[in-house]
Amino acid sequence: MSNHLAVATVTAVLRQLIHGAVQDLIPGTLVEAELFVPWSKQDLRGEIFSSSEVLEERSEGEGTFIRVRGEPEAVKRLQERLAV
Repeated sequence: MSNHLAVATVTAVLRQLIHGAVQDLIPGTLVEAELFVPWSKQDLRGEIFSSSEVLEERSEGEGTFIRVRGEPEAVKRLQERLAV
């Protein structure tokens, strides 16, 4: 594993831990949503994971359903990007 990849992985894990800690301190400021990510838009997975907490994932025929919790603006932005 390259150093860059290791740093990116640690950064992502730390971001999720911090996000979870803040969420525990300020419940109610985050929203939950289920996003449908078609196979043709799987490139958005990185944005989904970096901008929200992924609660559940399941793959079905035409793509992946991802249940997330995040800031209302971030979730709305993801929904808009997936609707296009």
